[in-house]
Amino acid sequence: MGLEYGQMKLASFFSRKKRELLREINQAIEDTAQYIQAQAMLLAPVDKGNLKNSIQIYYLRGGTAAVVQVEADYGIYVEYGTGIYAVKGNGRSTPWTFYKGGKFYATRGQQAQPYWNPALDLGHAYFKRRVAAIRI
Repeated sequence: MGLEYGQMKLASFFSRKKRELLREINQAIEDTAQYIQAQAMLLAPVDKGNLKNSIQIYYLRGGTAAVVQVEADYGIYVEYGTGIYAVKGNGRSTPWTFYKGGKFYATRGQQAQPYWNPALDLGHAYFKRRVAAIRI
């Protein structure tokens, strides 16, 4: 018994198409991760480049998943602002003083400078277009 010749050819065809589809999807994931990283780096405000250089990609599960993350610990404060300028009013409402480079500074906070969420929004749209274009 076993599969007839036609059934074996059909099973082989579908197996090949599945591998091709997975390869295309993995490529779309990689391309999207790189696109998000590039957009976040482009949109990040320029200082000394530390924030931009801290945006890294990590591939997981053999390339079937990717994580793009900001490793600079202050990245969230750049994205959402601080003090009286914090998004949704979640910041400190009173002024404060900090010490940096041998001097004291007073501040009420920093305006939000979104770079991360816009990059994610662009990446989401890019991924949808990229996957929709896959033809196997």
